[in-house]
Amino acid sequence: MIKKILFTLITGLFSSTLATAYQFEVNEIYYNRLDSRTVEVTHGGSDYDPESGLGSYTGWYDARIPETVTYGGVTYTVVSIGDNAFAWSNSLDYVEIPNTVISIGFQAFNGCRDMTRAVIPASVKYIASAAYSFCYDLTDVTLGSSVETIGPSAFGWCSNLTNVICEAIEPPVLEENGNSVIYGDCFSSYSKATLRVPRESLHKYMAAEIWSKFSKIISIEDELGIGDVDNDGKLSIKDVTSLIDDLLEGNDSSVYADVDGDGNVSIKDVTALIDQLLSGAQ
Repeated sequence: MIKKILFTLITGLFSSTLATAYQFEVNEIYYNRLDSRTVEVTHGGSDYDPESGLGSYTGWYDARIPETVTYGGVTYTVVSIGDNAFAWSNSLDYVEIPNTVISIGFQAFNGCRDMTRAVIPASVKYIASAAYSFCYDLTDVTLGSSVETIGPSAFGWCSNLTNVICEAIEPPVLEENGNSVIYGDCFSSYSKATLRVPRESLHKYMAAEIWSKFSKIISIEDELGIGDVDNDGKLSIKDVTSLIDDLLEGNDSSVYADVDGDGNVSIKDVTALIDQLLSGAQ
């Protein structure tokens, strides 16, 4: 019931924000000019049907957004995926976003139920609220190295999301929902999703208030997590033994042995690792 109410409210918001019509169309993709040389991808305006819940690009299986588009003798750079651009476009599985885009707008891909993966290029700095919400089939998300801020419920109600890669060295800011009764945390599948981040940033993400909600946080480079000292892909008493051996033998220890995140590997890390095992951490 709650999900149905939220779905109805967000559908209503989408319908109310569709007043702005596109300014031109090239190869069946709609655009609005932002200035004399840049554009955003937008929706088809009146093509949207609130009753059926179908978006402007319904019927497309995939889409490739170009870096530039020429219209009326002028070449524009595509710098944004605008608000509601692909929202409710059923059947859309994947959209290739070019490295010229720096922002993804409000509800840009909201309700694309058949979308299975989202790759955010390194050029993107901002992902707005509900950008990919209600993408029920979305399983894999890659966030590029320049992402700085992600809005509330950007990946909300993506119930099958299991794998998130974030290439940013500094954990992006995950905006809170404030006083909104509709929008919540940026991700709603923390409990069953694995987060993969740069090796050097493992402790930063684990210490970040919202990022730390992911059930598992491991390294992009070698699929290891903090405490996996013996490199077998899981935490066990063998890791405690390996860590003690390294300390006794004076071996150089990896970042995964710094369990308490204080920058040093010591007996305190052995204690911290034992605590993790006793608490049932995987």
